Amino acid sequence: MALDISHRDQQLALKHVNCILDYLNSLKDLTPELKQIVGTLMNIPFIPVHQDDVYDVIYPGTRVFLSAPSNCFEFSRRMYLTPELHSVTQETNSLRHAMSLLGVSDREVPLNVVLECILNFQKNEANLCNFEDSRISERMESVYLFIATKCFLSQGIVENATVRENRELVKKTLEGVSWIWHHTFCKFFPVNQTYLSDEYLQYRSRYLIHFPYPQLIEKDIVLRFFQFMGISHKVTAENAVIILSRMKNDFAESPLPLRNHPKDPDECGLVIHLINSLAEGFGDKDICQAVYLLTESYNLKLASQLHSNDMPWCSFGEDDHTTLVHNKITLLASHKLGAKSKMETMYNIQWTNFGQHEDLTNRIEGLLREFPCDVTIFKELLQNAEDAGATEVVFVLDSRRYGEETLCLSPSLQKNWKELQRIPSLLVYNNRHFSQQDFAGIQEVGIGGKRGKSTIG
Repeated sequence: MALDISHRDQQLALKHVNCILDYLNSLKDLTPELKQIVGTLMNIPFIPVHQDDVYDVIYPGTRVFLSAPSNCFEFSRRMYLTPELHSVTQETNSLRHAMSLLGVSDREVPLNVVLECILNFQKNEANLCNFEDSRISERMESVYLFIATKCFLSQGIVENATVRENRELVKKTLEGVSWIWHHTFCKFFPVNQTYLSDEYLQYRSRYLIHFPYPQLIEKDIVLRFFQFMGISHKVTAENAVIILSRMKNDFAESPLPLRNHPKDPDECGLVIHLINSLAEGFGDKDICQAVYLLTESYNLKLASQLHSNDMPWCSFGEDDHTTLVHNKITLLASHKLGAKSKMETMYNIQWTNFGQHEDLTNRIEGLLREFPCDVTIFKELLQNAEDAGATEVVFVLDSRRYGEETLCLSPSLQKNWKELQRIPSLLVYNNRHFSQQDFAGIQEVGIGGKRGKSTIG
């Protein structure tokens, strides 16, 4: 227990304490009797401790002035202590021998105490804004450095079981906790919103922050610690989905605010940057189904509900109820993430085929009507054979009659077809081989194999 002496004669009390500490500091060798006295003093609250007004805000009513040596640590460790544990004042800390006798100088702060310090700060986040940014940042920087040195050793030093146990304790304690303090926003952030790259610094967004302690990660141990805890160099596609979903949850159907000043957050710019830069990373179809894109009205909507504007020169019309992806999001990105194509939608739904259309049977009937029914038909057939490069043309008159029983035609057509089975027919062929181009030509009625050739007839 700490002793509150704020209601007493503080000067007299501290004078008595200093006498005891000066005496202990002068001792060279301890007799058994003195050792027993020092042992008794270990649990008596008489050591002046550092009064931190930050704790007065986090823990209202805490007014600690004297504490037992067993709960005290040297002045340099004041940054990561809870109200139950204290650092001695700077003046008391100078009495090095006395502090050593009382076990204060050599006492290490337990890792769980430092973790508790983070949790206490995080729970009282709102109160921390009453202090200068530098004071809280300095304290948190010391805390992070302390934890990192407990979880990782310098390169080349073999790890022991204690270091591995420390890592497991830290991971378990801080998992799911927002514990990265950022002075700009006066707020703690989770690791999946914190990145080491300065690529996102320009957006000043609270949804994706630049790691605010660049001097810390210059130390290899600290860098390895933060990477172990899940802080990445750049945003992954999976984390981008989380960030966009969090923004959608906060803004709902409201538009994202526009940036009016360079110091304002640029949430719209951040969304556009994430989508365009990470489009290739969204390979998982399940991930794509949950991606929100920015619309031209600066709202966030699921990509599957939007159209990419791949035909900006054309409108859907007066009855248009579609929503377009923001024009700064690339067509590649919007298509990749599942936005519909405006072009395909207009072709498949809004537009009808334009141009000539004619049934095949009507076309053949028209060609037959144009064929001459006199002697000139033989000239036409000879000319076709010559154009094809044939050297021989054969005309065969077939006067045979053919059966009518197996004609699979409707009753309305059977009469005309039966007549054709009875009358003579003329067969004409030449010695020019039928090519693949000729096969293609007969599929295009009215064009034939003469396309691209200069022929007569």
